Amino acid sequence: MTDGCDFVTLNSLPFAKLVVYTYICVMKIEEELKTTRILSEHQKLHLNLMVSSSRVKSRINEKLKKFGLVSEQYNVLRILRGSHPGAMCIKDIHSRMIEKSSNTGRIVEKLLKKNYLIRTESPEDRRFYSINLTEKGLELLKKVDKEIDFDKIINPDLSEEELRMLNSLLEKLRD
Repeated sequence: MTDGCDFVTLNSLPFAKLVVYTYICVMKIEEELKTTRILSEHQKLHLNLMVSSSRVKSRINEKLKKFGLVSEQYNVLRILRGSHPGAMCIKDIHSRMIEKSSNTGRIVEKLLKKNYLIRTESPEDRRFYSINLTEKGLELLKKVDKEIDFDKIINPDLSEEELRMLNSLLEKLRD
């Protein structure tokens, strides 16, 4: 071990000795953001959460790009799958969104245009309508589910105990 990083030496090549470095280093947030300021633990936590969230969202959006989706659209589709075959109104969809600042109506409109959703007006009140997944939307979600492996989006080297601890701490943080 050197500099806190693991390395592996491969001697399987004839006449050659190859050294492959695998960087399993834990980079501190100060190093990652290239700051020399001394940060409080609260500041580090805030920055760690923001950077980690951004990285996870980027990884998911990279996978979703293949399907012409972004994470907010995928979130709406997953919410509607949870109530399928039942329908939901925009207000209920919005209340379940991960990012509450999302313009749920605009997101739904884009998904309607792609024929992943269907809108049904209420016979009693034409101002009220419900949203449901189409078969095309359900098929898309099946394809996306095969592509996005949440066990690999987050560091797969975390143990079950570490995952439980992290989940517990994040839930406590939100309280």
